[in-house]
Amino acid sequence: MEETLAEIAAWGRPAVLVVPHDLHGIDAAPFARRLGLAIHGPAKNEAKLRARWDLAGTLDALPVDGTVAIESLDGTRKGEAVAIVRSGGGVSLVFADAYQDARGTKMPLAMRLLGFGGGGA
Repeated sequence: MEETLAEIAAWGRPAVLVVPHDLHGIDAAPFARRLGLAIHGPAKNEAKLRARWDLAGTLDALPVDGTVAIESLDGTRKGEAVAIVRSGGGVSLVFADAYQDARGTKMPLAMRLLGFGGGGA
């Protein structure tokens, strides 16, 4: 954990910890405590997030600037988060679970039965 924290610190001081929905964030509470961060997540999943963590607020309460915005994706079950990063004239999208394509990977049967294997093409 110390090595991971040192790498995070080298990038700069984080302002918040975003948990994309209640099924993520196994290490959210320890990281938030250790780094002094407030946990935020999607409003659509707020009750379940509050049941697991000391939630400071929802994604819509986060400040938006010209470089980074974190939003909930419409049409997702849990309001999954996406980070939108504008830099160097381009745009990068950082997804949690809203986009997954695991075709061509060897995934355990249980995971495939639960729908984690991606679509066919």
